[in-house]
Amino acid sequence: MPARFRSTLPLLVLVLLGACAENRWLPLSGQTIQAEMFGKTALGTDAGGGNWTMWIAPDGKAVFRGSNGNGTELVDNGTARIDGDSLCVQWQKMHADEPFCQVIYTDRGLSYRAYSPDLTLNSHFTLVPGNPDKL
Repeated sequence: MPARFRSTLPLLVLVLLGACAENRWLPLSGQTIQAEMFGKTALGTDAGGGNWTMWIAPDGKAVFRGSNGNGTELVDNGTARIDGDSLCVQWQKMHADEPFCQVIYTDRGLSYRAYSPDLTLNSHFTLVPGNPDKL
């Protein structure tokens, strides 16, 4: 192998490995979002560093409890629904009573990421069965 290719080969391998690692995140369909999230509790961290917990009941009733990056606590109630391939929640306090819609990506069911429609990362989370915190 010519010397000029030997020096670029390791860089090419790293670029390809990085592309493969990023491709592990797959978007969920609306049907899959409902099957995976309704009836479960999401435990997450938002883009600002705040931790949160959200329970979505099988009927779509939702409860949120969390804090923002500076520790301010928030509890809210709302209703979740699927709109196309997005999870939309109409909260009573957050987001000025407008539906807050996000697309959900998964790392093969191990963890999840929620993005705004413009693909800005809002949060990452995991799911646990049921409502263990009794939200």
